[in-house]
Amino acid sequence: MLVFLDTAKEMDFKDWGGWIDEEQLRWFEQVIQDSGTKPVLVFAHHPVHKTTTHSDRDKGSIHPDIDMWSILSQKQGIGIYFNGHTHIDSIVQQNNWTFVQLSACLDEHGLRIVDIGEEDIRITAIDIAEAALTDNAGTLYTHMKHFKPTADACGNDAERECTVSLRLATEQK
Repeated sequence: MLVFLDTAKEMDFKDWGGWIDEEQLRWFEQVIQDSGTKPVLVFAHHPVHKTTTHSDRDKGSIHPDIDMWSILSQKQGIGIYFNGHTHIDSIVQQNNWTFVQLSACLDEHGLRIVDIGEEDIRITAIDIAEAALTDNAGTLYTHMKHFKPTADACGNDAERECTVSLRLATEQK
């Protein structure tokens, strides 16, 4: 199951932290409950508080007062939560959830491939090293309001790639 959450406060330049309203929280909880043991892949801009690198910082995650774990802990089987926001590659496993955070494309030129197989889900990093992109990225972000480059956005392989076994989900069927 693919789930997309709207966590952004659009055009709020004073508080760029994440938020989810009650209606979306109720919907998300129902989706998690209905998913049973099927793997769930969640996509959101903001990380869950205190999961990935810098998600513990002020405005670095979905607001800490929003208890995302009360919903996430209801998941039977595997859950993978993808986000950006902090501009730092980071992969953290907590309970039956894997949190995959991606750096900003202007900091690290690349993408992730998510390959869903019979026995596992593999997340691999693909780097793009075209000179036109690397030579001109600085020109682009120096003219973007509310963006500044993040040093050391690219983590090591363990912070960029992972394999999540689906055996847990299969064993619970």
